[in-house]
Amino acid sequence: MAPQKRFLFADKLLIIVFFIALGLFRPDLVMIVGLIITPLYLSWTKRPLLYKHFITATLLAIAWLIIAHSQYGYGQNFIAIAGLNIFPLIAWSLGLFAIYIIYSYWENSLQATGYIKQLGLFNLFYIPLLLTAETVAYKLFDIHNIQTAQYVSLPICDCLHAPVWMQISYILMGPIYFSACYFLRLENPHK
Repeated sequence: MAPQKRFLFADKLLIIVFFIALGLFRPDLVMIVGLIITPLYLSWTKRPLLYKHFITATLLAIAWLIIAHSQYGYGQNFIAIAGLNIFPLIAWSLGLFAIYIIYSYWENSLQATGYIKQLGLFNLFYIPLLLTAETVAYKLFDIHNIQTAQYVSLPICDCLHAPVWMQISYILMGPIYFSACYFLRLENPHK
């Protein structure tokens, strides 16, 4: 098996199992487990280049929660640290990172070169996966943000019940994360 495809099955399986666990167990605790498992998994698979991508996603998630922390409140009693709800904090960190992992396998094989093409390819993964995850979490897993429940959702998926500025921010988080990784010159480990 080609080196860049060596962990593709395991990565996809871990992402899917983790996402399904959100519907089976208390979501904030699943997030904590995911936050612990991710660096261990990267160490086990000997992909230290990905630590920087993970840290970048986590720093972006922290910045986002500092800005929008008052917009998060769930029907479930999720853990909060220093006033920040850990569910969206870790969900953004792991979600952005997981989408990067998926994207990273395809960047080389589709010969996406240059910032614009790579950003476009990343968004081909990010936007559908974001909307799918938000829809499944809301409709199937009953993860509802009661702080923003009164807002109109996106018409496509009946998801992202939030003010328009938050909906726009959600769509832009992926491109911002990708751009940060690109301009920080974080290497794709699957090239």
